[in-house]
Amino acid sequence: MLGKKTFSEKSPMEADTDVINIEEENIFSDNVMDYSQKQILSLDKNFDFKHFIEGAKGAFQTIVLAYKTGKIEEVKSLLSKEVYDNFKKVTNTEKINKKEEVKDNITSIEAAILNIEVIQSIAKIKVEFLSYLEGINRNSKGKDENIRDVWTFQKDMKNNSPNWTLIEVSAE
Repeated sequence: MLGKKTFSEKSPMEADTDVINIEEENIFSDNVMDYSQKQILSLDKNFDFKHFIEGAKGAFQTIVLAYKTGKIEEVKSLLSKEVYDNFKKVTNTEKINKKEEVKDNITSIEAAILNIEVIQSIAKIKVEFLSYLEGINRNSKGKDENIRDVWTFQKDMKNNSPNWTLIEVSAE
């Protein structure tokens, strides 16, 4: 879902997304050094960082929707066992009301690469997401706010699959 091994095909999970990009500026935080970028490129000379970020945004929206609707099994292949188990436990604990229609309330997503780590053929990319979820993120004054999530994706760059695995999640 995050790689660049397919052309313009959209998966069924990506087909009906209405994500609005707030701005299309630099996809790297100030902390991501040229060296980090070159490490990925040394493993895959055709790696496209912008394509990765677009795939990460799609994965973010798909995983958040699956989480909100209690259908985390549908995205199990995108999650590490630990992340899947944690999401499953939380969705079971929250007892999401499946009788209500849950619509995708993500109206915008910004993403930036915070960190790139490469150890042998294993690449980890930490991505910061700023998302606006309509009617979901209300502060004490009733005003909608953005949510900041930091997700870490991992992939063995020797693997020809374009899919990356979500291995860590933190929210603020």
